[in-house]
This record gives sequence, structure tokens and C-alpha cells, in this order.
Amino acid sequence: MRPRVAAVHRLANLADAAVSDGVLLAGDIVGTKVALGLYSQRQGVGAPLLETEFPSADYPSLGSVVREFLGDEKVRIDRACFAVAGPVIGGGGRR
Repeated sequence: MRPRVAAVHRLANLADAAVSDGVLLAGDIVGTKVALGLYSQRQGVGAPLLETEFPSADYPSLGSVVREFLGDEKVRIDRACFAVAGPVIGGGGRR
């Protein structure tokens, strides 16, 4: 497992919140880091269920970061939204 930049914040009842609420996976992808968070509709963005940051250079893809972020958590994600910094060339982002 690769080191994480920031500490992980987890609620004890993450699985319970995920079952009863809609869950959003949000990410901010920039050149040096990927910040990911899980948010419930009920609690909103001010109270993340789970959040952390990863060094971008340590991962080959966004999918690999998301897989590590979720780990063994059994969460059904209803929606996802990602902000990606950088140029768009030929319809896709480039490093």
C-alpha cells in the first residue's frame, strides 16, 4: 500500500450511512495530488464520510487511486463527480 498524503477521516457508521443515503464520490485531480471524498446526501459536503489525498505520481490511473481509497469499504456509490486540472487534447485530459 502506498503512503497517503493526508490522514483518512472515517465515520464509524460509514456502511450504515451509505445504505440509508445516496453516496457521492467526489474528486479533485491536479498535477501533484488526487483528493477524494465520499459524501452522503443527508449530511452534505460539510461532513464527509471518508476523505483523503494521494500523490498523483504514485498511481498509473484514477481507477487505481479510487480502488485504494475505497479499500475494503462496502459502499454503493450513487454518483461521482471529478474536477480535473489541465489541458484537454483530442477530447481527453493529458498529464
